[in-house]
Amino acid sequence: MLFNSFGFALFLPTVLILYWALPKRFQNRFLLVASYVFYGSWDWRFLGLLLLSTVTGPDRSAMRVFGSTARPLSSPASSPERPA
Repeated sequence: MLFNSFGFALFLPTVLILYWALPKRFQNRFLLVASYVFYGSWDWRFLGLLLLSTVTGPDRSAMRVFGSTARPLSSPASSPERPA
């Protein structure tokens, strides 16, 4: 399904109407399912990757890895001067 397709022209209003009709506690779960339907309609083979990234949260893991190895940046005022 492409953004400029007839299928998307039906999909988006349907998702928006259902989203606003649902109670707030179900809205995020519904958007998750709707995104799986949207991406799955393009190529179902990527659904496993999407599910894996949803479950494992690679962004949080990457933040932990990069956050522990990062060193503070020095400001130009505290860096040693270069000889002229």
